[in-house]
Amino acid sequence: MSPDTMTIDANWPVKWGFAPPAKRMFRLTKFIKIFMDARCTVLERVHCDSLAGVLFGHNGRLIVSQGEYDAALAKLRDTLAAVATVPPFSEWKLWRLDIACNFDLRARPLIMAHEFVRVPGIRKAPTLFDDGHGLSYCGSGSRFVVKFYDKARKMRVRDSSVLRSEVSLCGKHLRRHLPGCEWLKLNALYRVFREIMVGIPPIPKPKPAKKWPEALAVFSREVRIQFLACLEPYTSKRTFRRNRARVEAAARSSTLETFSWASLLPPDVPPPAVHVYPKNRNPSQNK
Repeated sequence: MSPDTMTIDANWPVKWGFAPPAKRMFRLTKFIKIFMDARCTVLERVHCDSLAGVLFGHNGRLIVSQGEYDAALAKLRDTLAAVATVPPFSEWKLWRLDIACNFDLRARPLIMAHEFVRVPGIRKAPTLFDDGHGLSYCGSGSRFVVKFYDKARKMRVRDSSVLRSEVSLCGKHLRRHLPGCEWLKLNALYRVFREIMVGIPPIPKPKPAKKWPEALAVFSREVRIQFLACLEPYTSKRTFRRNRARVEAAARSSTLETFSWASLLPPDVPPPAVHVYPKNRNPSQNK
């Protein structure tokens, strides 16, 4: 589990002598973007694409300890201090904070299995993207977002699949879940992340199947019969009986397993960290 994207409503005075850019918005570093007022005298907003990116140089590695979280915030503060007068962390006004976690699981089957599952607090149905390799739940004007995608695919790591889940809290949702300075505590972030994720109902665990009767066997008897009934007008009686016998035989031999976020997220401590490293990067360089 790791804090990720962060947006700050700054309104901090720009230091004297700082050469303002031609545009009000520009990238200070690869992962830090700042927004100035019209006269370039006030730093209005700071957007950090990834705290892990600020600390490690890429966002495939997770921030897994309070010390790393403090170091990432300190590095962000020092970078911004070259531009504006930065107050203490306790006076920062956060607008957005994303919390993410990687899991060593095949992403696409689990993502597609969540397409008809709802997240408590989000009324809209989810949206699949990237050809089924990503799924996004957006609620309250995109101020409360839950997202799943294949992190290894996004970072172009071949022959690998890592399921990444992200919770994005903005505005009132952030203040409700993390009031005051709670956002500075890594254990508080995990508590909020787990609270949201375990609210997602369990689903049948997708299983690899070589043939369609095996894939259909994991569903309830009602679903199996309805599926076969759709094929009945286009098959002979003999073929229909054979298909039904094959499906029921596969159902008797299969065991139904469920996938639950509560089983992946222990109540007290985060699960073991799963890092994704960019291509041709030695992990030892990021320790």
